[in-house]
Amino acid sequence: MSDFIKPKRRHWPMAQLAALAASVILPCAACARPQWMVVNLIDNSIAFRDYDLETANAVFNTDEFKTTNMVFRLVEKGNYAAGYGTYAQNSSHTVSMTNDYYIGIFPVTAHQYARMKGTSVPTGSSGLLPIVNANYYTLRGTSMPTSEPKGVIGDFNANFTTFKFDLPTESMWEVAARAGTSGRWFFGDSSAIGSYAWYKSNSGSTRHAVGGKLPNQWGLYDVYGNVGEWCLDAYQQKLHTHTDGLTPTFASGNSKRVYRGGKFSEPVEKCSSYERAESYVSGPGVSLTSSDITKDKIGFRLAASPTWTGISGDVMLTKFSPIDDTTWRIEFEAERDQLAGDVSDLKEYLSFSVRRGSTIEELNGEDAPYADFTILTDECSVDGDIVDVAIRVEDITGPVNFLKVSGTKSE
Repeated sequence: MSDFIKPKRRHWPMAQLAALAASVILPCAACARPQWMVVNLIDNSIAFRDYDLETANAVFNTDEFKTTNMVFRLVEKGNYAAGYGTYAQNSSHTVSMTNDYYIGIFPVTAHQYARMKGTSVPTGSSGLLPIVNANYYTLRGTSMPTSEPKGVIGDFNANFTTFKFDLPTESMWEVAARAGTSGRWFFGDSSAIGSYAWYKSNSGSTRHAVGGKLPNQWGLYDVYGNVGEWCLDAYQQKLHTHTDGLTPTFASGNSKRVYRGGKFSEPVEKCSSYERAESYVSGPGVSLTSSDITKDKIGFRLAASPTWTGISGDVMLTKFSPIDDTTWRIEFEAERDQLAGDVSDLKEYLSFSVRRGSTIEELNGEDAPYADFTILTDECSVDGDIVDVAIRVEDITGPVNFLKVSGTKSE
Protein backbone atom coordinates (compact mmCIF):
# COMPACT_ATOMS: atom_id res chain seq x y z
CA MET A 1 0.00 0.00 0.00
CA SER A 2 3.05 2.24 0.22
CA ASP A 3 2.96 2.99 -3.53
CA PHE A 4 -0.62 4.17 -3.42
CA ILE A 5 -1.99 7.69 -3.47
CA LYS A 6 -0.79 10.20 -0.93
CA PRO A 7 -2.88 12.97 0.56
CA LYS A 8 -2.22 16.24 2.23
CA ARG A 9 -4.79 17.40 4.76
CA ARG A 10 -6.85 20.19 3.27
CA HIS A 11 -10.43 20.80 2.18
CA TRP A 12 -11.09 20.95 -1.54
CA PRO A 13 -14.10 22.36 -3.37
CA MET A 14 -16.24 19.34 -4.18
CA ALA A 15 -16.40 20.18 -7.89
CA GLN A 16 -12.60 20.15 -8.07
CA LEU A 17 -12.49 16.82 -6.26
CA ALA A 18 -14.94 15.23 -8.65
CA ALA A 19 -13.15 16.53 -11.73
CA LEU A 20 -9.76 15.29 -10.61
CA ALA A 21 -11.08 11.96 -9.37
CA ALA A 22 -12.80 11.23 -12.66
CA SER A 23 -9.49 11.55 -14.48
CA VAL A 24 -7.48 9.23 -12.28
CA ILE A 25 -7.30 5.45 -12.58
CA LEU A 26 -6.06 3.79 -9.43
CA PRO A 27 -3.99 0.60 -9.73
CA CYS A 28 -5.22 -1.90 -7.14
CA ALA A 29 -3.87 -5.22 -8.33
CA ALA A 30 -0.93 -5.08 -5.93
CA CYS A 31 -2.81 -3.54 -3.01
CA ALA A 32 -2.45 -5.27 0.32
CA ARG A 33 -5.33 -5.82 2.67
CA PRO A 34 -5.81 -3.20 5.41
CA GLN A 35 -3.41 -3.72 8.33
CA TRP A 36 -6.04 -3.83 11.07
CA MET A 37 -9.39 -5.58 11.31
CA VAL A 38 -11.86 -4.70 14.09
CA VAL A 39 -14.64 -7.12 15.05
CA ASN A 40 -17.51 -5.57 16.95
CA LEU A 41 -18.68 -8.18 19.47
CA ILE A 42 -22.03 -6.47 20.03
CA ASP A 43 -23.38 -6.40 16.47
CA ASN A 44 -20.86 -8.82 14.88
CA SER A 45 -19.78 -6.28 12.27
CA ILE A 46 -16.28 -6.09 10.78
CA ALA A 47 -14.43 -2.87 9.97
CA PHE A 48 -10.92 -2.13 8.74
CA ARG A 49 -8.34 0.51 9.63
CA ASP A 50 -5.06 1.48 7.99
CA TYR A 51 -3.40 3.17 10.94
CA ASP A 52 0.36 3.39 11.19
CA LEU A 53 1.77 1.35 14.07
CA GLU A 54 2.11 4.23 16.51
CA THR A 55 -1.48 5.30 15.98
CA ALA A 56 -2.74 1.73 16.19
CA ASN A 57 -0.96 1.14 19.49
CA ALA A 58 -2.48 4.31 20.95
CA VAL A 59 -6.00 3.67 19.68
CA PHE A 60 -6.30 -0.06 20.29
CA ASN A 61 -4.63 -0.43 23.68
CA THR A 62 -7.78 0.79 25.42
CA ASP A 63 -10.59 -0.95 27.28
CA GLU A 64 -12.94 -0.70 24.29
CA PHE A 65 -10.79 -3.06 22.24
CA LYS A 66 -10.38 -5.52 25.11
CA THR A 67 -14.11 -5.81 25.80
CA THR A 68 -16.72 -4.93 23.18
CA ASN A 69 -14.36 -5.08 20.20
CA MET A 70 -11.60 -7.44 19.13
CA VAL A 71 -8.65 -6.23 17.00
CA PHE A 72 -6.67 -8.32 14.52
CA ARG A 73 -3.41 -7.56 12.73
CA LEU A 74 -2.70 -8.59 9.14
CA VAL A 75 0.04 -11.14 8.38
CA GLU A 76 0.66 -11.18 4.66
CA LYS A 77 1.31 -14.35 2.71
CA GLY A 78 4.97 -15.19 2.10
CA ASN A 79 7.93 -17.12 3.47
CA TYR A 80 9.06 -16.44 7.05
CA ALA A 81 11.92 -17.40 9.33
CA ALA A 82 10.94 -19.70 12.18
CA GLY A 83 12.69 -21.73 14.86
CA TYR A 84 16.05 -20.89 16.36
CA GLY A 85 19.56 -22.27 15.89
CA THR A 86 19.83 -26.03 16.24
CA TYR A 87 17.23 -26.33 19.00
CA ALA A 88 16.05 -29.94 18.70
CA GLN A 89 12.29 -29.35 18.80
CA ASN A 90 12.23 -26.21 16.68
CA SER A 91 15.48 -25.49 14.88
CA SER A 92 15.83 -22.72 12.29
CA HIS A 93 13.73 -23.24 9.19
CA THR A 94 11.50 -21.40 6.73
CA VAL A 95 7.73 -21.62 6.91
CA SER A 96 5.41 -20.76 4.02
CA MET A 97 2.14 -18.85 4.40
CA THR A 98 0.24 -19.29 1.14
CA ASN A 99 -2.53 -16.87 2.08
CA ASP A 100 -2.96 -13.76 4.22
CA TYR A 101 -4.42 -14.12 7.69
CA TYR A 102 -5.23 -11.88 10.64
CA ILE A 103 -4.30 -12.58 14.26
CA GLY A 104 -5.58 -11.02 17.47
CA ILE A 105 -3.38 -8.34 18.98
CA PHE A 106 -4.35 -9.51 22.49
CA PRO A 107 -5.06 -12.88 24.05
CA VAL A 108 -8.86 -13.14 24.30
CA THR A 109 -10.02 -11.49 27.51
CA ALA A 110 -12.63 -12.75 29.96
CA HIS A 111 -15.03 -10.05 28.76
CA GLN A 112 -14.52 -10.91 25.08
CA TYR A 113 -14.90 -14.62 25.77
CA ALA A 114 -18.23 -14.06 27.54
CA ARG A 115 -19.46 -12.12 24.51
CA MET A 116 -18.31 -14.91 22.20
CA LYS A 117 -20.37 -17.35 24.29
CA GLY A 118 -23.33 -15.02 24.70
CA THR A 119 -23.14 -15.10 28.50
CA SER A 120 -23.03 -12.36 31.12
CA VAL A 121 -19.87 -10.31 30.86
CA PRO A 122 -17.61 -9.70 33.86
CA THR A 123 -17.38 -6.15 35.09
CA GLY A 124 -14.40 -4.11 36.21
CA SER A 125 -10.78 -5.09 35.87
CA SER A 126 -11.46 -8.84 35.88
CA GLY A 127 -12.89 -8.55 32.39
CA LEU A 128 -9.53 -7.35 31.04
CA LEU A 129 -7.68 -10.46 32.21
CA PRO A 130 -6.87 -13.09 29.59
CA ILE A 131 -9.37 -15.94 29.78
CA VAL A 132 -8.07 -19.21 31.27
CA ASN A 133 -9.61 -22.64 31.88
CA ALA A 134 -10.99 -22.55 28.34
CA ASN A 135 -9.86 -25.97 27.24
CA TYR A 136 -9.09 -26.99 23.69
CA TYR A 137 -12.10 -29.25 23.32
CA THR A 138 -14.53 -26.66 24.66
CA LEU A 139 -13.11 -24.01 22.32
CA ARG A 140 -13.30 -26.13 19.18
CA GLY A 141 -15.92 -28.77 20.00
CA THR A 142 -13.56 -31.39 18.61
CA SER A 143 -10.13 -32.72 19.45
CA MET A 144 -9.25 -33.03 15.74
CA PRO A 145 -7.03 -30.13 14.61
CA THR A 146 -7.99 -30.71 10.98
CA SER A 147 -11.75 -30.54 11.64
CA GLU A 148 -13.82 -27.41 11.26
CA PRO A 149 -14.30 -25.78 14.67
CA LYS A 150 -17.47 -26.40 16.61
CA GLY A 151 -17.80 -25.49 20.28
CA VAL A 152 -17.41 -21.85 21.32
CA ILE A 153 -15.38 -20.88 18.25
CA GLY A 154 -17.73 -22.69 15.89
CA ASP A 155 -20.74 -20.90 17.34
CA PHE A 156 -18.86 -17.60 17.05
CA ASN A 157 -18.11 -18.30 13.38
CA ALA A 158 -21.82 -18.63 12.64
CA ASN A 159 -22.05 -14.83 12.95
CA PHE A 160 -19.68 -14.20 10.03
CA THR A 161 -19.47 -15.10 6.36
CA THR A 162 -16.30 -13.36 5.18
CA PHE A 163 -13.82 -14.73 7.74
CA LYS A 164 -13.33 -18.00 9.58
CA PHE A 165 -12.03 -17.72 13.13
CA ASP A 166 -10.01 -20.43 14.82
CA LEU A 167 -6.95 -21.06 16.93
CA PRO A 168 -3.77 -20.25 14.99
CA THR A 169 -1.48 -23.04 13.89
CA GLU A 170 1.86 -23.20 15.67
CA SER A 171 3.51 -21.60 12.67
CA MET A 172 0.91 -18.83 12.39
CA TRP A 173 1.46 -18.05 16.07
CA GLU A 174 5.24 -18.04 15.78
CA VAL A 175 5.38 -15.90 12.64
CA ALA A 176 3.14 -13.31 14.30
CA ALA A 177 5.12 -13.46 17.55
CA ARG A 178 8.43 -12.95 15.76
CA ALA A 179 7.14 -9.95 13.79
CA GLY A 180 9.87 -10.34 11.18
CA THR A 181 12.71 -11.16 13.60
CA SER A 182 14.75 -14.36 13.76
CA GLY A 183 16.20 -14.50 17.28
CA ARG A 184 14.94 -16.13 20.47
CA TRP A 185 13.03 -12.97 21.43
CA PHE A 186 11.62 -10.29 19.14
CA PHE A 187 13.23 -7.55 21.29
CA GLY A 188 16.83 -8.86 21.31
CA ASP A 189 18.37 -10.51 24.37
CA SER A 190 16.59 -11.70 27.51
CA SER A 191 17.54 -8.68 29.62
CA ALA A 192 14.66 -6.63 28.17
CA ILE A 193 11.88 -9.12 28.80
CA GLY A 194 10.47 -7.24 31.80
CA SER A 195 9.29 -4.49 29.46
CA TYR A 196 7.40 -6.93 27.23
CA ALA A 197 6.13 -9.79 29.35
CA TRP A 198 4.65 -10.88 32.67
CA TYR A 199 6.79 -13.83 33.69
CA LYS A 200 8.08 -15.52 36.83
CA SER A 201 10.25 -12.65 38.06
CA ASN A 202 7.71 -9.83 37.76
CA SER A 203 4.19 -11.31 37.65
CA GLY A 204 3.59 -11.84 41.36
CA SER A 205 2.47 -15.38 40.45
CA THR A 206 -0.71 -14.22 38.75
CA ARG A 207 -2.02 -13.18 35.33
CA HIS A 208 -2.44 -9.53 34.44
CA ALA A 209 -4.74 -7.42 32.26
CA VAL A 210 -3.77 -7.66 28.59
CA GLY A 211 -1.85 -4.78 27.04
CA GLY A 212 0.07 -3.88 30.19
CA LYS A 213 3.46 -4.39 28.56
CA LEU A 214 5.01 -3.19 25.29
CA PRO A 215 3.91 -4.81 22.01
CA ASN A 216 6.12 -6.46 19.43
CA GLN A 217 7.04 -4.80 16.13
CA TRP A 218 3.69 -5.74 14.60
CA GLY A 219 1.58 -4.40 17.45
CA LEU A 220 0.84 -7.70 19.25
CA TYR A 221 0.72 -7.66 23.05
CA ASP A 222 1.38 -10.34 25.67
CA VAL A 223 3.07 -12.57 23.12
CA TYR A 224 5.33 -13.93 25.84
CA GLY A 225 4.27 -14.80 29.36
CA ASN A 226 1.01 -13.84 31.07
CA VAL A 227 -0.86 -16.96 29.87
CA GLY A 228 0.09 -19.74 27.50
CA GLU A 229 -1.85 -19.72 24.22
CA TRP A 230 -3.47 -22.74 22.61
CA CYS A 231 -2.50 -23.50 19.03
CA LEU A 232 -4.39 -25.69 16.61
CA ASP A 233 -1.75 -28.38 16.18
CA ALA A 234 -1.23 -31.79 17.62
CA TYR A 235 2.19 -31.87 19.21
CA GLN A 236 5.03 -33.32 17.15
CA GLN A 237 8.56 -33.74 18.39
CA LYS A 238 10.25 -31.66 15.68
CA LEU A 239 8.45 -28.68 14.23
CA HIS A 240 11.11 -27.76 11.67
CA THR A 241 10.07 -30.71 9.49
CA HIS A 242 6.69 -29.02 8.92
CA THR A 243 6.90 -25.98 6.63
CA ASP A 244 3.25 -25.48 5.55
CA GLY A 245 2.37 -22.73 7.98
CA LEU A 246 -1.40 -22.73 7.50
CA THR A 247 -1.93 -26.47 7.95
CA PRO A 248 -1.92 -27.90 11.49
CA THR A 249 0.22 -30.90 12.29
CA PHE A 250 -1.71 -34.05 13.17
CA ALA A 251 -1.19 -37.79 13.37
CA SER A 252 -3.93 -40.27 14.25
CA GLY A 253 -3.91 -41.16 17.94
CA ASN A 254 -1.95 -38.08 19.00
CA SER A 255 -3.78 -36.65 22.01
CA LYS A 256 -1.28 -33.85 22.76
CA ARG A 257 -2.02 -30.28 21.71
CA VAL A 258 0.38 -27.34 21.59
CA TYR A 259 0.38 -24.10 23.51
CA ARG A 260 2.96 -21.37 23.02
CA GLY A 261 4.42 -18.21 24.54
CA GLY A 262 5.15 -19.31 28.10
CA LYS A 263 3.22 -18.40 31.24
CA PHE A 264 3.40 -15.93 34.10
CA SER A 265 4.83 -18.67 36.33
CA GLU A 266 7.74 -19.54 34.04
CA PRO A 267 11.29 -18.18 33.62
CA VAL A 268 12.46 -16.12 30.68
CA GLU A 269 13.83 -19.19 28.86
CA LYS A 270 10.29 -20.54 28.48
CA CYS A 271 8.87 -17.23 27.28
CA SER A 272 10.24 -16.91 23.75
CA SER A 273 9.32 -17.13 20.08
CA TYR A 274 10.52 -20.68 19.53
CA GLU A 275 9.84 -22.45 22.86
CA ARG A 276 7.07 -25.07 22.61
CA ALA A 277 4.87 -26.76 25.18
CA GLU A 278 2.20 -29.46 25.01
CA SER A 279 -0.69 -30.85 26.98
CA TYR A 280 -3.15 -33.72 26.63
CA VAL A 281 -6.65 -33.37 25.19
CA SER A 282 -8.58 -36.53 25.93
CA GLY A 283 -12.18 -35.71 25.15
CA PRO A 284 -15.19 -33.50 25.96
CA GLY A 285 -14.59 -31.16 28.86
CA VAL A 286 -11.04 -32.38 29.40
CA SER A 287 -8.12 -30.24 28.38
CA LEU A 288 -5.24 -31.32 30.60
CA THR A 289 -4.22 -34.35 32.59
CA SER A 290 -5.38 -34.39 36.19
CA SER A 291 -1.78 -34.06 37.36
CA ASP A 292 -1.14 -30.96 35.26
CA ILE A 293 -1.66 -27.81 37.33
CA THR A 294 -1.36 -25.36 34.43
CA LYS A 295 -5.00 -25.30 33.31
CA ASP A 296 -5.48 -21.95 35.02
CA LYS A 297 -2.53 -20.55 33.06
CA ILE A 298 -3.55 -21.29 29.45
CA GLY A 299 -5.70 -19.05 27.28
CA PHE A 300 -5.87 -18.41 23.54
CA ARG A 301 -5.48 -15.82 20.79
CA LEU A 302 -7.78 -16.01 17.78
CA ALA A 303 -6.71 -16.05 14.13
CA ALA A 304 -8.97 -15.13 11.21
CA SER A 305 -8.68 -16.39 7.64
CA PRO A 306 -10.60 -14.78 4.72
CA THR A 307 -13.28 -17.01 3.24
CA TRP A 308 -13.92 -14.82 0.20
CA THR A 309 -12.17 -14.42 -3.13
CA GLY A 310 -10.25 -11.21 -3.51
CA ILE A 311 -11.07 -9.01 -6.48
CA SER A 312 -8.56 -6.46 -7.66
CA GLY A 313 -7.87 -4.30 -10.69
CA ASP A 314 -7.95 -0.74 -12.01
CA VAL A 315 -10.70 1.33 -10.46
CA MET A 316 -11.88 4.65 -11.86
CA LEU A 317 -13.65 7.05 -9.55
CA THR A 318 -16.64 8.69 -11.21
CA LYS A 319 -18.42 10.91 -8.70
CA PHE A 320 -18.35 12.53 -5.26
CA SER A 321 -21.68 13.79 -3.95
CA PRO A 322 -21.92 15.66 -0.64
CA ILE A 323 -24.94 14.61 1.41
CA ASP A 324 -24.29 16.88 4.36
CA ASP A 325 -21.31 18.38 6.20
CA THR A 326 -19.89 15.00 7.24
CA THR A 327 -21.34 12.48 4.78
CA TRP A 328 -20.53 11.74 1.14
CA ARG A 329 -21.63 9.37 -1.59
CA ILE A 330 -18.71 7.96 -3.60
CA GLU A 331 -19.13 6.11 -6.88
CA PHE A 332 -16.73 4.20 -9.08
CA GLU A 333 -16.85 1.69 -11.88
CA ALA A 334 -14.58 -0.82 -13.57
CA GLU A 335 -14.86 -3.09 -16.59
CA ARG A 336 -15.34 -6.74 -15.77
CA ASP A 337 -12.25 -7.86 -17.69
CA GLN A 338 -10.08 -5.36 -15.78
CA LEU A 339 -10.79 -7.11 -12.48
CA ALA A 340 -9.07 -10.27 -11.33
CA GLY A 341 -11.47 -12.58 -9.52
CA ASP A 342 -15.05 -13.73 -9.96
CA VAL A 343 -17.43 -10.77 -10.16
CA SER A 344 -20.42 -12.75 -11.41
CA ASP A 345 -22.04 -12.66 -7.99
CA LEU A 346 -20.49 -9.60 -6.40
CA LYS A 347 -21.74 -9.02 -2.87
CA GLU A 348 -21.78 -5.97 -0.65
CA TYR A 349 -18.64 -6.67 1.35
CA LEU A 350 -15.90 -4.17 0.53
CA SER A 351 -12.84 -2.78 2.26
CA PHE A 352 -11.62 0.70 1.43
CA SER A 353 -8.72 3.03 2.04
CA VAL A 354 -9.04 6.75 1.35
CA ARG A 355 -6.38 9.43 0.87
CA ARG A 356 -6.34 13.10 -0.10
CA GLY A 357 -4.02 15.65 -1.75
CA SER A 358 -3.93 18.77 -3.89
CA THR A 359 -1.56 17.61 -6.66
CA ILE A 360 -0.62 14.33 -8.28
CA GLU A 361 2.86 14.68 -6.75
CA GLU A 362 1.42 14.97 -3.26
CA LEU A 363 -0.92 12.07 -3.86
CA ASN A 364 1.96 9.81 -4.90
CA GLY A 365 4.21 10.66 -1.95
CA GLU A 366 5.24 8.21 0.74
CA ASP A 367 3.88 9.67 3.97
CA ALA A 368 0.21 10.17 3.22
CA PRO A 369 -2.13 9.52 6.13
CA TYR A 370 -5.30 7.55 5.52
CA ALA A 371 -8.72 9.03 6.18
CA ASP A 372 -10.55 7.23 8.96
CA PHE A 373 -14.18 6.81 7.99
CA THR A 374 -17.19 4.61 8.49
CA ILE A 375 -19.10 2.98 5.64
CA LEU A 376 -22.76 3.71 6.30
CA THR A 377 -24.23 1.95 3.26
CA ASP A 378 -22.93 0.40 0.07
CA GLU A 379 -24.34 -0.76 -3.24
CA CYS A 380 -22.67 -3.17 -5.67
CA SER A 381 -23.92 -4.37 -9.04
CA VAL A 382 -22.69 -5.97 -12.26
CA ASP A 383 -24.36 -4.71 -15.43
CA GLY A 384 -23.02 -6.46 -18.47
CA ASP A 385 -19.29 -5.78 -18.51
CA ILE A 386 -19.44 -2.91 -16.01
CA VAL A 387 -19.06 -3.27 -12.24
CA ASP A 388 -20.61 -0.36 -10.35
CA VAL A 389 -20.06 0.41 -6.69
CA ALA A 390 -21.44 3.28 -4.64
CA ILE A 391 -20.87 3.88 -0.94
CA ARG A 392 -22.17 6.39 1.54
CA VAL A 393 -19.51 7.27 4.06
CA GLU A 394 -19.03 9.41 7.10
CA ASP A 395 -15.52 10.86 7.17
CA ILE A 396 -14.73 12.54 10.46
CA THR A 397 -11.53 14.17 9.16
CA GLY A 398 -12.70 15.97 6.03
CA PRO A 399 -13.71 15.51 2.37
CA VAL A 400 -12.84 12.36 0.50
CA ASN A 401 -10.49 12.65 -2.45
CA PHE A 402 -9.47 9.21 -3.65
CA LEU A 403 -10.64 5.66 -3.18
CA LYS A 404 -8.67 2.43 -3.18
CA VAL A 405 -10.26 -1.01 -3.24
CA SER A 406 -8.27 -3.39 -1.05
CA GLY A 407 -10.60 -6.33 -1.54
CA THR A 408 -14.19 -7.35 -2.14
CA LYS A 409 -16.23 -10.37 -1.31
CA SER A 410 -17.33 -12.61 -4.15
CA GLU A 411 -19.41 -15.76 -3.62
